[in-house]
Amino acid sequence: MNNIIIQGSTIGILNTGYLGAVDGAITILGEAGKSDAAEALQGLTEAVTNSADVDSQFKNEALELLSLLAAEASAPQDRRRSKAMLAIAEKLSSLLQGAAALSDLSARWLPPIMCLFQ
Repeated sequence: MNNIIIQGSTIGILNTGYLGAVDGAITILGEAGKSDAAEALQGLTEAVTNSADVDSQFKNEALELLSLLAAEASAPQDRRRSKAMLAIAEKLSSLLQGAAALSDLSARWLPPIMCLFQ
């Protein structure tokens, strides 16, 4: 991984396929000039993976949703499934709201990502 910094030894309990998908999308978005969305994906992914306040099941569920958003965000605009991604973003936001330490993240990081689907 080139873009996501994971602290501690949590990498062994995380789905690296999801992380790889998000990492690749961050690179593609950055190269396409979508730096706000790339930064948002990176920040949200790092916050989830590095949080000591949620368990590995929570982290992997959030990473699965992030990987879906990331894959669609890095696709050509005319091929993105925007309505489906809005539902996935809503699910991710709801999940994050359930964890006190992560509850403010959706308001901070999801809007730049969701701009890609509007």
